[in-house]
Amino acid sequence: MTETPELSLHPRLRRLGNAQHRRLRLLGLLLFLTMAGTVLYAMAIAMTSREAANLLLLALMGLVMLPIAGLCGGLLWWLDRSLERSLQRANALLHECEPVTMTLAPLRAAGRQGALVALRWPEPVEGRPLAGAAPGDVVPQALLNPTIRWSTPPVQEVQVDLYCRVLAAEGELVALPASGDPWLGKVVDPVAYQQRQRRLQGLALGLLILVLALAVLASRF
Repeated sequence: MTETPELSLHPRLRRLGNAQHRRLRLLGLLLFLTMAGTVLYAMAIAMTSREAANLLLLALMGLVMLPIAGLCGGLLWWLDRSLERSLQRANALLHECEPVTMTLAPLRAAGRQGALVALRWPEPVEGRPLAGAAPGDVVPQALLNPTIRWSTPPVQEVQVDLYCRVLAAEGELVALPASGDPWLGKVVDPVAYQQRQRRLQGLALGLLILVLALAVLASRF
């Protein structure tokens, strides 16, 4: 059985991926230096004082640092793998889909969940319509960078070449502007997205109230 050859990464995606890999390496280096500095500081205190309590604290810190280092390493590995999978999916869209010229119109400022934009057909319509969509249809909104802050989202209307298999909820897309880094994201249903945002806000408010209540109870003891 022959293996399917891996598609070569698009040049603009390669540049974006290299930047993200550098950020992950810098994050890993920062975590390593932080943990190493903490251990060295504890060792210096324990060796200068030579008290049993400080030596015991140093041993306890070493036991705590080992699982933390493993957890941080696993998290960085997972982020790197997620980054690579996202790049490969975006690369497949660029190779398999026909570009459609559309306008991205920001609907609100970018947050932790990404940047919400509206997809608009330019006048006159250029390119071939995407599957399931035609000029004049109500096009779902899109959430750019829904998982990782890949690149700076647009702050004003911008015309892009859009690559997407189908303009339906949860459909992945890649938007290539005339210059700069590409935007990766997915199509979202406006009603479902607003409902999910309200649920998340309610959950965050409930957790905040719970933490405050526990803090008040703890202060009384």
